[in-house]
Amino acid sequence: MARSSPSAPACRSERFPCCRSLLPLAAGAQAVPSVPAEWMRAGEEIARTLLAVWPWGAGVLGLAVVVWMGAALYRRYRRRQSEERFGALFEAAPGALVLMDEDRRVLEVNAAACELLGRATAALRGRRLEEFLQPAGAEAPKTAFEALDERHDAGEEAAGDDGAPDEAAERPTSSDAHVDACIEQPDGTVREVQLRLRVFTDGGRRRTAATLRDTTPVAEERALFRHFHRRTVEDLPIEMAVLSPEGTYLYANPLACTDEIAAQWLEGKTDFDLCRRLGWHPEVALRRRSHRRRALQDGERVQFEEVLSRRDAPPRHLERFYTPIYDEEGEVHAVVTYALDRTRLKRREDALEEAERASDDYEDMKTSLLRNLRHEFRTPLTSILGAAEVLTEEAPPDQQEFVEIVDLNGQRLLRTLNAMLDLAGAQTGSLDREPRVVSLGETVENVIGELQETAEEKGLFLRKQAPSEDAFVRGDPASLYRVVRSIVGNAVKFTDNGGVVVEVETEAQEARLRVIDTGVGIDDAHLPQLFDSFAQEDASMTRHFDGAGVGLAVAKRLLDLMGGTVSVDSKKGEGSVFTVALPMAFRDASGERPHVLVADEQEDQHKLLRHCLDEQVRLTFARDLDEALDAARGRRFAAVLVSAGLSSEVGAARDLAECFRALGGYEETPLIVIDDDALPGAAEQFEAEGFDGYVARPLKRAALLNALGDAFADAGTLGEAVHVNTGAEHVDAGAEAQARVTV
Repeated sequence: MARSSPSAPACRSERFPCCRSLLPLAAGAQAVPSVPAEWMRAGEEIARTLLAVWPWGAGVLGLAVVVWMGAALYRRYRRRQSEERFGALFEAAPGALVLMDEDRRVLEVNAAACELLGRATAALRGRRLEEFLQPAGAEAPKTAFEALDERHDAGEEAAGDDGAPDEAAERPTSSDAHVDACIEQPDGTVREVQLRLRVFTDGGRRRTAATLRDTTPVAEERALFRHFHRRTVEDLPIEMAVLSPEGTYLYANPLACTDEIAAQWLEGKTDFDLCRRLGWHPEVALRRRSHRRRALQDGERVQFEEVLSRRDAPPRHLERFYTPIYDEEGEVHAVVTYALDRTRLKRREDALEEAERASDDYEDMKTSLLRNLRHEFRTPLTSILGAAEVLTEEAPPDQQEFVEIVDLNGQRLLRTLNAMLDLAGAQTGSLDREPRVVSLGETVENVIGELQETAEEKGLFLRKQAPSEDAFVRGDPASLYRVVRSIVGNAVKFTDNGGVVVEVETEAQEARLRVIDTGVGIDDAHLPQLFDSFAQEDASMTRHFDGAGVGLAVAKRLLDLMGGTVSVDSKKGEGSVFTVALPMAFRDASGERPHVLVADEQEDQHKLLRHCLDEQVRLTFARDLDEALDAARGRRFAAVLVSAGLSSEVGAARDLAECFRALGGYEETPLIVIDDDALPGAAEQFEAEGFDGYVARPLKRAALLNALGDAFADAGTLGEAVHVNTGAEHVDAGAEAQARVTV
């Protein structure tokens, strides 16, 4: 386009005179013979081209300048906005933040740091942070700063050696450190803080950033915890000390330090030093060292007893413990030892042993006294009573009164002697006891028969009220007779008008004996001591009623041995009610009569068994073995009575034990055999075959009750082993007196 317009060069040369000067150079170059013509033409062409594009280049250059300036202004705006946002975040940070220069002078500090340091921002800028810090741990803040700078410098040198110097200078580096310090605020308040320091390089400039965390609450809590532990250890009522694994004392509470040593002196010492100081035998230190080493070796608590003896003091008995204490790495850090003073306990044990020896001597003396009472007192007393009985028949009428006085007081002395022997036997458990099934009603009748004459002489009525069903209880017949005789006899003795009623009744698993009198009654203040030995409401020498005051005490003890109880309800001047409760011989856990299965082919024997046992147990009869097994499968029986002569397809009667044991729930059920032959040794033979009881024909009520009671007791079904005592085998008054004397 420049070639087609002849005037263009002139116009452009006028507008850009710097380009117009190139034309003569291009024209003059033609006159230089050493310059090729092609070069001259190229130069002229370049000059014309520059003159053609110059306006467009200037426009592009101006646009580039405008864009560059806009970008620079935008970057400056964004940087300022970022700095404002960072400043707001720095100021609003909940933690205390401090930014320092390479001289560790404060550049920036936020509000939390100002509050923690107790100073304004203007007072902190330009000052070193360590000016406000005091050491709180093993390392001072200034030392921590210097060590941090050294690590940072070493890190920069290592980075510069490993890579290109320029790249290392451009890459920011940092180093961290933690240090504990204290800050004293202008008002004198001291705060404990933990500093986390970081040194970094940014753009070739070193900066240090610090975060401050207030640890004052934690420190106060730790101090309080340490104080609590120290006070607790010091107030413990035991000797306690802390030793190094080598045996050096590190700490001792006040009880571990005697008046002659102090805790300060004991620290750093060993048990050998302690023995030399207090005059103990070196064996004490050797024994302690041995047990301490064993605790370290086993890693467990070691316990042993030691005796500390001195010439000027009584021996002390201690129970000492050694317990190893481990650190976080599992290594033994220390050994805790504590000792319990057993001196008083040892003295009490010695006193108790001495008392036991004295008690044994007392028991020997009491045994000797009882022996003398039996032989030296009873023998002459029985002779006196025998002579008085003879004199009653042969003495003249004018001397009968004196003979009666001798007999009366002799009988009184015999009763007192028997009562004391009974009490001694009941307390020591030396009374001869033979557990039986006893008829409580018949026992009451025997006692009433003995005391009826005495009651009539006093003008009193004495009668029994009992239900049609008899009450059989478990217990010793002689002991039960003594209990009933003592309570009914007291009722007759302390009643002057009216009379005494003895009631017998059954309730669930218990038989109750209630003695009601219209006598003098008992004062409320004396009721708690009523069953104590030698306790009498009127203990004066001029009391109206005689007696040693041991009858009820003996009765209470005998009832305890039989599993019974006694209670009293009385009011002074209105009479008394004594209630005795004893477990019944044939009652199951629900209070019902136990259910017994009878397998007997003789139907007439069924009637006899029903007559003998129907009041005590419930009976189910079977005529053969198969019928008995079917009945046993249908329900659970408390016991089984089977005739030895019973035959069946299963086999003889001896096989019945195995048949019943094979049934579920009959492994412990009592099995009692009824033998027709009653040959010698038959009971032992049947017992070897697996039976629990044996009864021979002809059947008797006593034998049946004996067998059932023994079988129930052996199986643990209804109580202890019992035998029967019925009207044909009751205890009369003479036998009762003989039993009381024989202890």
